[in-house]
Amino acid sequence: MKTTGRLASPVPAAPRPAPGTGAEGLGVDLAAGAGCVGIAIPILHRVVGSAGVLPLAGPRGPAAFLLVGVVAVGLGFVAAHREPLAGYAGIRQFLRYGCTGLLNASIDFGTLNLLVGITGVYSGIGLVPLNVVAFMAASLNSFVWNRLWTFRRRGRGRLLRELAAFYMVAIGGAAVSSGILWAIATLVPRPAGLRPIAWVNGAKLAAGGSAILWNFLWYRYWVFRHLPVKAGRPGNASGGRASRASQDRPYPAETPGG
Repeated sequence: MKTTGRLASPVPAAPRPAPGTGAEGLGVDLAAGAGCVGIAIPILHRVVGSAGVLPLAGPRGPAAFLLVGVVAVGLGFVAAHREPLAGYAGIRQFLRYGCTGLLNASIDFGTLNLLVGITGVYSGIGLVPLNVVAFMAASLNSFVWNRLWTFRRRGRGRLLRELAAFYMVAIGGAAVSSGILWAIATLVPRPAGLRPIAWVNGAKLAAGGSAILWNFLWYRYWVFRHLPVKAGRPGNASGGRASRASQDRPYPAETPGG
């Protein structure tokens, strides 16, 4: 039997999509992003209206803000899932973090305004425990959304470690936020004609804005980082039972490298 002496050329493998991209990933991001915006906008609109800061708290305000927010989030995720941005996991993660942060802010501001309205405390040291309660309520929501959606963690393998690390970051953020809130609301004279609740919300906004990028970097590179699976351990390419690290990932993890 004669041979041709030529080896068959290997069939090139189909290019693998970037982790977390594709129609399924985009659909999840669009649905979750719209959900965050849909919950957050009415709450924040109510807070703004009660503070009397802006004349945008009319009957059509929530619908207009909601439409603009959903469209902006949708366009952002569509762009992040297409080339040339599809290969950068960090962009999608930051967009998810932003949507989650909007929801967290609505819980934070909403809880603080509710507690301030109940207690009648608008300044002084009494604001600190109210702010801590609001901050921790928002932090619990933040942990759930960031773990399951932003950084796409699953399973219970490192749940306790992640929860402890998350609250270490959250407690530090609560201390800084409460200090700034107390300083502005107590030491800085309130402008004439501005309602007390409006001044509290302005101080809260200044306090919370300082921690946005700080928290994202800590969450991405420490709290929810994806640890590599070591060679020779169960669950690597040689076969065997899947490791706990791989069980924590519902689909290919979006690692900090992108």
